Amino acid sequence: MTNPENTLSLTGNWYYPTRILFGAGRISELPTLCANMDINRPLLVTDKGLSATPFVRAAVKSNQKNNITTLIFDDIKANPTGANIRSGSEVYKSNRCDGVIAIGGGSALDAGKAIAFMVGQEQPLWAFE
Repeated sequence: MTNPENTLSLTGNWYYPTRILFGAGRISELPTLCANMDINRPLLVTDKGLSATPFVRAAVKSNQKNNITTLIFDDIKANPTGANIRSGSEVYKSNRCDGVIAIGGGSALDAGKAIAFMVGQEQPLWAFE
């Protein structure tokens, strides 16, 4: 089967174990998703390579236009360390964030999930290993 427009369109929602949305143009849904979850001050977790891209900057700007203050945390190594998660959790808490957005590859997604988990914990990260 041929594609007469020579375009690839892949979008979807993945719910295992957390909700992941992907596909071209889906970033435009971010302010609505935040609002639906009562998130007004999210921590956007990504890596240094992506944090300066127009894509991430546009996501932050779109949120800000909708009165959603979005902080970027990009101190993530290719294989996130406990120190990266601790640092992200501290940034989250000290800035009174109320949600996590993760953008990127596996490292940013893993770090974002770990930060979201750890901000509500009293035990150290490795207690859950």
